[in-house]
Amino acid sequence: MKFMIRIFNTILIAITLITLLGFTGLANQSSLDIANKDDQKKMSSVLQEMLQDEWDGYRNDNPGLPGGIALKILSQKGDFFRSYGMGSEMTESTHFRPASITKTFTAASILLLQQRGLLDIEDTIISNIPGSSEPFLPDTPDYAIPYKDKITIRQLLEHRAGVFDISNSDIPAESEAVYAGQNYITYMLEQDSGHSFTIDELVGVVAAQKLFYTPPETEYHYSDTGYSLLGKIIERVSGQSYTYFVTRNFLEPCHLNNTASPYLVDDQILPSPFVSGYDYFDGEVYAAEDNITCQLANGNIISTPADIALWGKKLYTGQAGLEDKYVEMMMETKYVSDTTGYGLGCQYSDKLGYGHTGATRGYLSLMAYDPDNDLCIVIFSNVLNWNDPGNQLVVFKKIALHAKAILGY
Repeated sequence: MKFMIRIFNTILIAITLITLLGFTGLANQSSLDIANKDDQKKMSSVLQEMLQDEWDGYRNDNPGLPGGIALKILSQKGDFFRSYGMGSEMTESTHFRPASITKTFTAASILLLQQRGLLDIEDTIISNIPGSSEPFLPDTPDYAIPYKDKITIRQLLEHRAGVFDISNSDIPAESEAVYAGQNYITYMLEQDSGHSFTIDELVGVVAAQKLFYTPPETEYHYSDTGYSLLGKIIERVSGQSYTYFVTRNFLEPCHLNNTASPYLVDDQILPSPFVSGYDYFDGEVYAAEDNITCQLANGNIISTPADIALWGKKLYTGQAGLEDKYVEMMMETKYVSDTTGYGLGCQYSDKLGYGHTGATRGYLSLMAYDPDNDLCIVIFSNVLNWNDPGNQLVVFKKIALHAKAILGY
């Protein structure tokens, strides 16, 4: 079945910025506010009850929906982990796929390279690497994408480069390619489910078909492929693979011991312990595995609730290796709507804070850090509702706002 190999890595983003992050309906609710109750055990119990009520309500509207939901909180009032519907063995150290939360690692890597004087995000992608005669991106036909001479590294980070997103957009029907009118990744996996994608290949399709959304800086348009280009820049500037660079500079120093950056076609099964992910589509359920080779630098990270929460707190408090001025640069968001914005690999939502969301086959996730209250929240589900992901994300924000109220924020 075609759907079983459909791999749209970040269908959530347009939905996220319009529905999830823009949703503010529960911001003023106080029915669960127990700010005067400092008993962490009681708070934990109330969090569990709230999580169960919200997920049961959502499942009632989606008969047969499998899976469950998990909540991890790091706060001054205590650290909490609660889950529901994922089995008794689920813990904060259980692995899942946080998908586009990977982009926070990619953006941090770019800014770390700038901190070391190895690039400037205001440079165009055809500029030479400092101290080198080599450009940031190869001067080859595979990288001859439209407006290449005008696109800056900053614009890639902000999704304002107009780069065609080969993950989430179909190739135009008028193209002469054999995959015209289809999603290229889906098409290739139909030919060979074990196909190993490369950044060169994916960008090469965009270049060959002369695809783009808009000229640079014209408008915000989310692009996984733009972050693939950033991954290539990281590799060319550092002289290391993306996975090695992220591991040595962030995963190891931040003690994210249960987080990995897989890149091989055989890396389709999560490390143990893990929670199985499911796709829910037209009332049917499919066990979800994933070919992550098309997601390097834009959605390939594997992690746990505890690690993602720790990463969010360290990153946005300047404890992840970036100097404060570069963290501030990352968090300087441009508004996409009245209540939401996007910075350098960083989503912003009023009343939640800074972070990112992620969606891939079988998993939907949210990470948000509130600097005013020094609180990091991670929510994920081990089912992706392809029929209505927007409302699934709205439930996540309801849970996040309820959780903050329970803790008295």
